[in-house]
Amino acid sequence: MIPSGRMRSFGSRRSAAGIRRKLCLAARASFALPCVAAGCADEGRRPALPKPAQSSSPAAVKPQSAPVLPTIDKPKPDAVSIYFPHAEGNRWEMEMKGEDGSEKLTLEILKSSAAAGEGSFLLETRRGSRAIQRDCYVADEKGLSFVSSGIAEPTRIEPPMPILRIPVNSGDRWDWIGKFRTGGSTGNARSAYEAQASFTVGGPDKVKTIAGEFEAFRIEQRVVVHVPNQDTATNTTLWYAPKIGLIKQVVESPTTKGEAVLISYRLNEHSAAQPGQPSQTIQTQAPIAGRKH
Repeated sequence: MIPSGRMRSFGSRRSAAGIRRKLCLAARASFALPCVAAGCADEGRRPALPKPAQSSSPAAVKPQSAPVLPTIDKPKPDAVSIYFPHAEGNRWEMEMKGEDGSEKLTLEILKSSAAAGEGSFLLETRRGSRAIQRDCYVADEKGLSFVSSGIAEPTRIEPPMPILRIPVNSGDRWDWIGKFRTGGSTGNARSAYEAQASFTVGGPDKVKTIAGEFEAFRIEQRVVVHVPNQDTATNTTLWYAPKIGLIKQVVESPTTKGEAVLISYRLNEHSAAQPGQPSQTIQTQAPIAGRKH
């Protein structure tokens, strides 16, 4: 997800204010039967059948058992990557419009540390060459979950928040209850904020962006954080297009309103490979805005 405006990360030292700002984020063979004609057209006579040849009975043949083939476990297809392509190096350019104007942001998939666990990856958001946000996600057979957010002192989400459920079906909804825990990943957390979220799937919608028009599922997300003396609610609508990923995002909270749309994208998606075989890399790129095509 994309941070709005000039927001700082979850890991900001301004705990409650940082939480409120950060929450603006928020894939015949046919067989012919031969026809045999039996008979003779000569005077309508029936042809004589040949006598069977005399032969001795064949020796009995001992049946042989079929060879046992080894079982090969085929890799399961990564269903999450259909809507959130997360191969390392995937990149999206987005135009962010907010109350302070517009700017271009770059989102790129990075490799996470081994400590983050199997299926984890990072999504880094950059303004120019400077990283302004780094989010950690985990993809598995159930879907995509949001694990932590921030650069220097990441805020941990306990338990991880499921933001995308597989398979994606219009009308699906689910809820999450947990905590946003600030203070980094060393365990000496300073603060923990109770939170809850709800998700609803809609669409598919036809969505126009700078990169083109796409059919995409719409996920409406509402996150409420119980900060001291008040509750802060953030409403986020995200559109995910198959084999492309996030193409549009609209955020509304008490402190900010913003919209981000896709400008261009470059994907290096790895297809599922058989054991012992290298995966294939497929590069896809949308036309850059303003370029003739």
